[in-house]
Amino acid sequence: METSTLEELHLLWFGTMASGWADSPQRISWFAADPGFDAELIRRFAGLPERLLQEPRRKEPAVRELLSTVLAFDQLPRHLYRGTSRAFAFDAAARDLAAHIIDSQEDMNLTIDERAFVYMPFLHSESLEDQVRSVRLFTALRNQTPKGYRYLSGAFLQSAHQHHDIIRRFGRFPHRHRMPDQASSSQSPPVR
Repeated sequence: METSTLEELHLLWFGTMASGWADSPQRISWFAADPGFDAELIRRFAGLPERLLQEPRRKEPAVRELLSTVLAFDQLPRHLYRGTSRAFAFDAAARDLAAHIIDSQEDMNLTIDERAFVYMPFLHSESLEDQVRSVRLFTALRNQTPKGYRYLSGAFLQSAHQHHDIIRRFGRFPHRHRMPDQASSSQSPPVR
């Protein structure tokens, strides 16, 4: 694996984590549609998801390297290929790797903020079973977060419930499948 590149991605995504939590500037970038942040990710990490899929997996990497690989499959494409179906092309790889981390209980060796991004591929899945797992994982995460720090883990849990409800209702995320020239149905949730 591209260890140094994955370390760079982890540092960009979470900062130094000197306090044990992701640095505030990094948190602000996570879910914003910021063309400047997208451009930086393209400049620094273009092609990384594809390269990681092609590399033979070496012996078991450290958990933070696995986490960064999940980021490369789940989060990076949403920035590198924003607005295209390619943004979701690596979701299965992200989910499979996240499941491996969780099933081996390696996620418990990560911080609360890092664990949220291991769980994110289940939130992004169009499988109801994965959505149920997402709600369960984010519920546990919120409950394990110290009370004074629950704002973000609570927001992740709320998002997990919203994603679950969309999949339960529609069986998919309608905005991913809507063609630009199609009008949305009155049953479809708004595109975000």
